[in-house]
Amino acid sequence: MVFFGCILLTNILASGWNDYDIPLQREYHLLRTNAYTIMIYKESEGFVVPPKIIGLGIKRSLIYGVCEKIKESDIEGISGYFLLDTQKSIAKVGLTKTDWLGELKKYNISKEPILKKPSRYWNLVNNFKIVLCAFLSWCLIFIVIAVIYNRKMKKRQFHLAQMPPHA
Repeated sequence: MVFFGCILLTNILASGWNDYDIPLQREYHLLRTNAYTIMIYKESEGFVVPPKIIGLGIKRSLIYGVCEKIKESDIEGISGYFLLDTQKSIAKVGLTKTDWLGELKKYNISKEPILKKPSRYWNLVNNFKIVLCAFLSWCLIFIVIAVIYNRKMKKRQFHLAQMPPHA
């Protein structure tokens, strides 16, 4: 039982880990190494959108969002909005909101999009494997606990059946 408790604790702790590297479109990845370094990189080119990304969205081959410059950091960041066309490998960073909205109109996005805070689970459609693994882990834990409980109940019933009847 202690072994399964350790598995449960490990599963809970591992699902709370904050660093991640999530594949986005084509060779692009969303990378977080700590609370201040959330950025987008391409495997063949390196960093494309510098830290710190605070809002993100994806529509077809377009990745867009907003960054803020990290205060008191050695990492060179940029404040402003960004746009990344993954099909053409074109990145525009440090845009003002007006310029950003104008660029989005070129991609048939006429309204200001709602940006999501980047996280391990921010785009569950692209990260179905993570959700599936977590679900299967919990199912396995539930099954193991049910089997152990069932065995204990059978032993208890056996011992009750062996007891002499009361006079």
